Amino acid sequence: MQTLTRITAALALAAAMTAHADVPFDRIQQLVDAGTVQPMESLREIALRLHPNAEVIDEELDHEHGRYVYQVELRDSDNREWDIDLDASTGAVLEHEED
Repeated sequence: MQTLTRITAALALAAAMTAHADVPFDRIQQLVDAGTVQPMESLREIALRLHPNAEVIDEELDHEHGRYVYQVELRDSDNREWDIDLDASTGAVLEHEED
């Protein structure tokens, strides 16, 4: 029974690790050219519209649960930080919260 538990735990860990992966920088342009994701500049503009006087602190493109997600961290003029996730294909806001 312990062996089955260990196998189940290992499979769950492997699934969790593959559910989220950073997209390498050199792959992003290929995804943009194929029309799979919007250009990073366009996604950045969408995020900055939510906080017009903010600056980008960090950004990345991830592949999560079968879709591409643009994640950006902003710092606004009041020094508050915001985490924003956008669907990289549509630009729809998936998450928007203060850090």
